[in-house]
Amino acid sequence: MMSAHHPSNGLWPDPTPLLETLNRAAAGGIFPGGVLGLSLAGRDMVLPFGRLRYDGPVQPVMADTVYDLASLTKVLATTLLTMILVDQGRLNLDQPLVKWFGDDVPPDKKDINIRLILSHAAGFPAWQPLYRSLEGRPQGDRRRRTGRMILEEPLEYPPGEKSVYSDLGFILLGLILERIMGDRLDRLFREWVARPLGLTRTGFRPD
Repeated sequence: MMSAHHPSNGLWPDPTPLLETLNRAAAGGIFPGGVLGLSLAGRDMVLPFGRLRYDGPVQPVMADTVYDLASLTKVLATTLLTMILVDQGRLNLDQPLVKWFGDDVPPDKKDINIRLILSHAAGFPAWQPLYRSLEGRPQGDRRRRTGRMILEEPLEYPPGEKSVYSDLGFILLGLILERIMGDRLDRLFREWVARPLGLTRTGFRPD
C-alpha cells in the first residue's frame, strides 16, 4: 500500500524541490495536476499536486486519482502482448497482414507486416474518426468493421518509407492479437500483463 507520508528512515532525499517544480508547472498551465510516485529501498511515497482540470469546479488531485493513460495503451498493452506472442513463437514480426485478413488486404498493403506497424512505418494516417461510423453497432460488428475500414484507408506514404505516428496501425495490431489469442484486448491485458504484475488498478475502461 503506497503512503503519502514522508518515510523517517533517513534514506529519502527531500522531495520538496521536485514537488515545488511540479506545482509551478501546473500553475503555469503545462498540465493541471498529477501524482508524483517515488520508490526507494522498498519504501513508496505518493504526493498528489494540482487539480483535475483547467476549468470548471476546482477538484484537487488525490493520491488515489485514476488517470486515463490514453495512447500509452500502445506501449503498455498492445506492444507487451505482441512481445509475449513473439517470445512464445506464436507471432513473427515479418508476417504480413494477409496472414490474418486474407483477401481483405488491398494491393497497397500487401507488404505491411507487424514490424512496420510497431515502428509506425506502415503508411497509415495518424488517425481517423472511425467511431462516427461505429456508434450504436454491436461490439463484435464494430471490431469487424474497424478492421475493414482501416484496410480500406488510403496510405499516406509507401510502407517502410518513413515513420509517422499512427493510431490506425496499432488498432489493426490489436485486432490481430485478439485473433491469435482468442479474446478481447482488455481481457488479454488483464490476464497476461496486469495480473502477473499485480496491477490491480490498471486496466481498460469497462463497456
